[in-house]
Amino acid sequence: MDGLLELKLLESPQVFLDGQPVTGFVSRKAEALLYYLAWTGRAHSREAIAGLLWGESAESAARTNLRGVIANLRQLLAAHLTVERQTLAFRAESTHTIDAARFAESVNALASAPTLTPAQAASLQQSLALYRGDFLDGFYLKDAPEFERWMLAERARLRDGAVQTFQRLARHFAEAEEWPSAIATVRQLLALEPWREEAHRQLMSCLARSGERGAALAHFEICRQLLADELDVEPSEETLALVDQIRAGGLAPAERDAPAVEIPSRRPPALPTYAHPFVGRRDELATLTDWLADPTCRAVTILGAGGMGKTRLALALAEQLSPRYRDGVYFIPLAATERVEEIVPAIAHAVGFLFQNDRRPAQTQLADFLRDRELLLVLDNWEHLLAASPMLGELAQTCPGVQMIVTSRERLRISQESVFPLLGMGYPGDGPGDGAEYSAVDLFADTMRRQQRELPHSPEEWSAIARICRLVEGMPLAIVLAAGWLGLLRLDEIAEEIARSADILESDLRDAPPRQRSMRVVFEQSWQRLTEAERALYMRLSVFHDGFTGNGAMRGAGATVSVLRGLTDKALLWRDSGDRYHIHELLRQYAAEKLAAHQLEGEVCQSHSAYYMDLLSRSEPELYGRNQLLTLDLLKAEEANLRAAWQWALARRPFAELAQAVNGWGLYYEISGRMVEGEALLRTAIERLEEADKETGLMPGCSSGMGSLEKFSLGTVTPALTTA
Repeated sequence: MDGLLELKLLESPQVFLDGQPVTGFVSRKAEALLYYLAWTGRAHSREAIAGLLWGESAESAARTNLRGVIANLRQLLAAHLTVERQTLAFRAESTHTIDAARFAESVNALASAPTLTPAQAASLQQSLALYRGDFLDGFYLKDAPEFERWMLAERARLRDGAVQTFQRLARHFAEAEEWPSAIATVRQLLALEPWREEAHRQLMSCLARSGERGAALAHFEICRQLLADELDVEPSEETLALVDQIRAGGLAPAERDAPAVEIPSRRPPALPTYAHPFVGRRDELATLTDWLADPTCRAVTILGAGGMGKTRLALALAEQLSPRYRDGVYFIPLAATERVEEIVPAIAHAVGFLFQNDRRPAQTQLADFLRDRELLLVLDNWEHLLAASPMLGELAQTCPGVQMIVTSRERLRISQESVFPLLGMGYPGDGPGDGAEYSAVDLFADTMRRQQRELPHSPEEWSAIARICRLVEGMPLAIVLAAGWLGLLRLDEIAEEIARSADILESDLRDAPPRQRSMRVVFEQSWQRLTEAERALYMRLSVFHDGFTGNGAMRGAGATVSVLRGLTDKALLWRDSGDRYHIHELLRQYAAEKLAAHQLEGEVCQSHSAYYMDLLSRSEPELYGRNQLLTLDLLKAEEANLRAAWQWALARRPFAELAQAVNGWGLYYEISGRMVEGEALLRTAIERLEEADKETGLMPGCSSGMGSLEKFSLGTVTPALTTA
C-alpha cells in the first residue's frame, strides 16, 4: 500500500510521505532524479538520466552512480516509482500531490476565460498561494549542466505563469473596485519581480483610488529609487504623468459614506520580504509546523545565539502557515524596543489596533481586541525584554485563537512556552564526502550566486567551502559574511584566515556557549578588512536603531555615499525595498563595543540626537500641511531612532533642542491616534522641564514648549504651532 507522497517544488523543495518529511537521500542527485521523474511524468531511459545528472563524468562512473541513486530511491519510495531494466518513471497512478502541478493546472484551466467570476478569482488566489517561490528555488547540482538548463527553463515558464496570473487578478480586483485585494495582489507581484515598472504604476493607481494618495506618492519614490539601483534608468513618461495626475487629485475616490473598519489601511505589511530565497532548515520547518498544528501550543520560542538565523526561520515558518490563520500573521520587530512599556503599543500597531481614551489599561484593550481573533504573532528579538514575558502568558490565556512565535537568545520561562533550540545549519565533517549535500554549503553557494560569482568547479574549492562552514559551525550570518570576502581572498585563504583567528574566541559574548562563538571570528576578520573610513563610520552607525536613511547616516553620522556603498558591498549593511539601510543587531552590538573602546559614545550620540531633534522640529509645519501623510510615514519609519535620540536628550538636558522638537513629537502622536502612548513618552519630558524651570529658569522657547507638552498630555488641545 503506497502512502500519500507530497512534493513541494515551489520555493526550496520538500518531500513528505504521509505527512512526515522524507530524509535519507544519499545525495542531492537522488533528490534531483525524483523531482525530474515526478515533474516530467513520463519514462526516461537510464542512459538519458545518466547524461542528465552525470554528463561530465565517465560513462562507467555515471552508470555506477545511477545504480546507487536508484537503489536509494527504491528504498525510500518504491511504491511511487517504476524501475525497469532500461527505463525509469514516476508512477502517475500512485497517491501523490505536487504543488507546482496543482498551480499550473489551476492557472491553465482559467487561462481562456475572458473575464473572472468572483469564484474564479478566489480559485486563482488559492492557486497563487501555492507559489511560495520559484521552481526548485535554491536547489543546484554540481557538474550537471543539462539538469541545470532543464530546471531553469521550467522555472522561467512557471514564473511567467505566476506573473501573468498576478496581473490578471489585480486587473479583476481593480475593475471591481476591490482596492484592498487589488493592492495586496500587486504587492505580491512586485515581491516577485520588483523591477516591473507597469506594476508600480498599477499599485500607485490603486492606492490613489482607494484614498491612500500619500501612500501612492511615497511609493513613487520607492519605484524611482529601485529603477535607478536595479536598472540604472529613470521612470518613464507614463509613470511621471500618473504621478502628476495623483498629485493633482485626479484619481481621488468618489464621495461615499466611509465603511466602519476596525483595522486601518495604513497598517504596515504583515511580514517583511527578502529578495533572496530561504535556504535549508527543512527539518526545523517540519517540526515547528507540526508543533503549531496543535491548538494547545500557544507560544513557541526559537532559542539560539545571535546570527543563528532565528528571524529568517520564524518568517519562513509564518509565511508557510499563513493560510491557517483567518485574521492573518503579523511581524513585530523588537530589537530597538528598550522598555517593556513599549511592547503592547508595538503589537497593537502591527495588528492595526488604536487604543481608546477610556479607563482600561492598554494591555486590557489589546487583549479585548484579540480575544475572538485567529492570528499568529511573530515577536522578534525578545531576550532583552524578559521581564515582560508574563504578559505574553496572559495574552495566551485570554486569547485562545492567538499563537505566538518568539525569537530570543534566552528562554521566556512561562508555562505556555514550547522551546525550540536552534543551532547551526548542517555542515560537513572533516572526512571525505560531498559538501554540497549540506544546507550550510547551500547557503554559501546561494550567497555566491547573489553576488554574481561563478560556483566552484574543483573538489579543492568545494573542500575549502566545507572547511569554512565547519569553522563557523554552520552559523548563517557568519557564512554570508565569509562569502562576502570573495572579492579579496580565495576560498582557501578565507578558511586559513578564520582558522588563524581561533584564539580570539574567548572574548565573545558572555552568554554564548563556546561552540557558538565563531561569530566574533567572522566579525573581527571583517573588521580588519575594512578601510579606516569604513571602520569609523560603522562604529558611528551603531547608535542607529531599526535602520536609517542615507541622509540620516550622512547628517547624523558623517557618512559618505562611497563609504556606505563599501559597507553594503561587504555585507555589513543591507538596504530594504524602502531604501533604508540596516545592520544586523548582533553586528550593531559589536560595532557599539568598538565605539565604546574608542570613547566616542558621547560625541556620536550627540550628533545622532541633534539630527533627529532637528528632524522633529522641521517636521512640525509639514504635519499641518499638504505633505502630512508623507511626513507621518517618514516619522514612523524613524520612530526607533527618534525615541533613542529623545531619551538621550532627556538624560543630558539640552533644553533648547527639546523645546524645538516637542511640538513635532506630540503632534505626530496626536495625528496618528496614539494619544495614550504619546502621553506616556512625553510625561518624563514635562517633569524634567518643570524641574529645571524651578531650579534655574528656562529660556522662553523651552517654557513655551513645556506648555505645549502639558496641554498635549492632558489630551485637551493640539500641541502649539510655535515655540517662542
